[in-house]
Amino acid sequence: FVCDVTITDGTMLPLGQPFVKIWRVRNDGQEAWPQNLRLLFVGGDRLGATDAVAVPPAPPGAEVDVAVDMVA
Repeated sequence: FVCDVTITDGTMLPLGQPFVKIWRVRNDGQEAWPQNLRLLFVGGDRLGATDAVAVPPAPPGAEVDVAVDMVA
């Protein structure tokens, strides 16, 4: 995790409003992230999100943005 690109902690949204949450993440490993890598929901408030979203492939040291459609 590098930073919140959208909807930072503490952002107030009207109940039921759809939004896109985007996180910037960095591949700190020594291997490239593969094509079919997924970010999985494991707990907390789901906020209408799907079980998994695609993470773009990334070589070591690269940063990519991961977007998730959610509902407040």
